[in-house]
Amino acid sequence: MYASASGFGDALGPCPPIGTDYLAQVHGGLATAVRPAGEPPAPSLMTLTDVLGGLVLAQAALAGLAVRERTGRGSRAESSLLSAAALVPRPPRRVRLTPLDLPLPTADGLLCLGATARERPGEVARVTGASGLASLPARLRERGTDEWLARLREAGLPSVRVRTDLSGLAADPAFARAVLPPDPRTPCARPAPPWHFEEA
Repeated sequence: MYASASGFGDALGPCPPIGTDYLAQVHGGLATAVRPAGEPPAPSLMTLTDVLGGLVLAQAALAGLAVRERTGRGSRAESSLLSAAALVPRPPRRVRLTPLDLPLPTADGLLCLGATARERPGEVARVTGASGLASLPARLRERGTDEWLARLREAGLPSVRVRTDLSGLAADPAFARAVLPPDPRTPCARPAPPWHFEEA
């Protein structure tokens, strides 16, 4: 089984640009598709094509190994960041964000309204005491995030605090299964692998 991945395959001729995730998002149209309407195109920081491209190639390699077990014959798989970008579905129109979709400043941080709260702006205004959505930002700045979270939760409008200091992420119970704390070998927190292996 032979598997290889490149930035652009043969789609951009014999001298393609450097094969980076950002450039693949730009050439593949993702830089526009992932940005809300009214904002200039910009690649996602989530390295979309790096991750998806790796998954696609790994799946192809596993399929090739399965074919070899069944037929005894080898195979070759080729993939690229650009071909991974082509797999991402495109909405018919770019998303248009409302003020409720963005983090809102409070007296001591940032608050992000949950999906239910965003669907019920009148309820959000009532709970916060705002006279309307236009006055909501000023009203939220009058109290701390924890107080607003408690009031919104009590009204059935669960929302979340926006974490801006990632250093405490490993100690947050909500992320205990997803983030490994620092240890002597790795003095920084790191993502936990999404799998584990056991001896058969």
